[in-house]
Amino acid sequence: MSDLLVSMPPSESGQRGSIAASETQPADARREWGLYALCGFFLLAYYLSPHPALAVLGAAGFTALAYLRLDLALLFVLFAAPFYRFPKTFGTLEFSLVELAVLGCFAAWVFRGDWRKLLSMVSTLWGGKSSLPHARELAMYCLPALLFGLAATASLSTSEMLKVSLREYRVVVVEPMLFFVMLLTTLNGERHVWRYLNAFVALGTGMAVFGLYHYFFVGIVEQVGGVERMLAIYHSPNALGLLLGRVASATLPLAIFAMGRRSSTSADGPLHRAVYAVAALIILVCLFFTYSRGAWIGVVAALLLCAALQGRRLLLATGGLVLAAALAGAVFFWERLASWNTTFRRVYVWQSALEMWRDRPLFGVGLDNFLYFYPDYMKDEAAIEPTLSHPHNLVLDYATRLGILGVISLAWSQAVFWLAGLRLYRHASRHSVRLVALALMASMADFLVHGLVDNSYFLIDLAYVFWLTIGLLAGIIKVEDARVTVEET
Repeated sequence: MSDLLVSMPPSESGQRGSIAASETQPADARREWGLYALCGFFLLAYYLSPHPALAVLGAAGFTALAYLRLDLALLFVLFAAPFYRFPKTFGTLEFSLVELAVLGCFAAWVFRGDWRKLLSMVSTLWGGKSSLPHARELAMYCLPALLFGLAATASLSTSEMLKVSLREYRVVVVEPMLFFVMLLTTLNGERHVWRYLNAFVALGTGMAVFGLYHYFFVGIVEQVGGVERMLAIYHSPNALGLLLGRVASATLPLAIFAMGRRSSTSADGPLHRAVYAVAALIILVCLFFTYSRGAWIGVVAALLLCAALQGRRLLLATGGLVLAAALAGAVFFWERLASWNTTFRRVYVWQSALEMWRDRPLFGVGLDNFLYFYPDYMKDEAAIEPTLSHPHNLVLDYATRLGILGVISLAWSQAVFWLAGLRLYRHASRHSVRLVALALMASMADFLVHGLVDNSYFLIDLAYVFWLTIGLLAGIIKVEDARVTVEET
């Protein structure tokens, strides 16, 4: 995976450009890996330093590197996202590693003056002009995000537990959206998009490897339904399944649909595809041991989407594999699959959440306030789980936390994403661009399907993955539109 992080499909220039690229790439790769190492060093210095002054020096060093290479520093925001459960404490204050990374990058973004790019993009929505290519198209991605932020801000006015709402507002709404905005103004070319997509795959693979080691050699698991479920660094197997489901859904298209044909944009395409295949296998094995039925269904839905877009024969083949897997699961893991009590209880939770939303339709009950309102709406049949923090449904989660504006922002963001993604997939001029679009749409399909029965956005790592998916699609569309414009002129 290391070579994939630094080398992306190069531009389709002539032979002279390929020779020049081959001559300069090793030096560039060594320089970038040096920057990766320094960024990691300063982040660890911040996190592991016993003295606050040393932690400040680590944070300052990371911010300085972010000023020099924001595109590389933002990768560490993604890498740090799953470790939100292990914050660094300063007296009564707590800051996770991902907070330091995103705020350090944001400070660098401001000092670099990149915020001017954002203002230039947004001004095009009101008839302004911008020197940035395709500024108006990029600004369209900002509108659903802006509505989402406004809905979250408005929901604070009705929150009865304002302290917990403000924390979720900071770590799940504001900071991930800052990451998204920085992506929009930083991504520059297909190489950048592929770097972030490969970093996403590397994150999931690393988490899966750690999870497998932890599962088989450490032995801390959750026993339920007759099986031992993997936890890795999370408090719940379902939380691990939520992350790995998103990564697996993006990795499988890269491994499957690129196989058998040599990419014209990569000198060592077969090696890249083999790495994707190994990564997908590792992630799927780990995902299996989470025994998260929602995660399994989400990945299956992503595969069926890819198969449907690729053709009827592949759809039938994928359907056959899914049926075979379901039969195997019924034979070997019937006790887990047949434990429908959780499913039925969630129906009662959905009913309670719907009633909660009906009582507060405009702004909801507030961010992270579901836990405190739920006992007043809980059905007797669901009394075995009186401390639920979310309704286990994508739409109802947005509705109860943010009200009707939150639901509209969700629908709007999905409409923008899917219309753009499908257009790109059908009309892109190169296979590598279509493959990126397919991988991102597959990951978003997992978000939607798995989110219908579990959490979706309102966990820190899931929030960053959500905005990463939308940001990368915007970035690759900018690349493709620029290429089409050049070819037309």
